[in-house]
Amino acid sequence: MLAQSVLKLLQKPNSIEIEQKKNAHYLEEMPTNAISQELSQQKKYKVLNNYFFKNKDIYISKHNRFAPYPTHSHTFLEINYLLKG
Repeated sequence: MLAQSVLKLLQKPNSIEIEQKKNAHYLEEMPTNAISQELSQQKKYKVLNNYFFKNKDIYISKHNRFAPYPTHSHTFLEINYLLKG
């Protein structure tokens, strides 16, 4: 069944998640051109719309697990959900 194979894929830890599970520290997963560089030096993350919405209206992604996600801001609506747990 397709739904079961997608669930299995999402549950399998990737390389970032394996490292974050070891030390519980966030490893940057976003490309540098997705974050405002002027604020990242101050540990204030401003996510840039043009990276995520270039030629599209909706962007779907999976956040890595096992470490606190840094505080950030942006001008688009972000919806998070917990898949399992």
